[in-house]
Amino acid sequence: MPERTLVSVAEAHAGAVSLSIPVGGMVAYPGKVLPAGWLWCDGKAFSEARYPVLFAVLGSNRTPKRSGLDAIIIRAV
Repeated sequence: MPERTLVSVAEAHAGAVSLSIPVGGMVAYPGKVLPAGWLWCDGKAFSEARYPVLFAVLGSNRTPKRSGLDAIIIRAV
């Protein structure tokens, strides 16, 4: 199992977390402003041309739809 690392919200917002989470990785995110290189997991379509690796990982041009108390984001680049 891969090692899990806890990071602060500030680190996540600054993009530091992107280095340790692969494209397609999802995390709970308490922020209201989406960090660069991430998309909301809301089931909406994204551009295959803009996010080709994410498209290859998901096999679809839609983010997974996740709901609940926490907002979920998915690494796109």
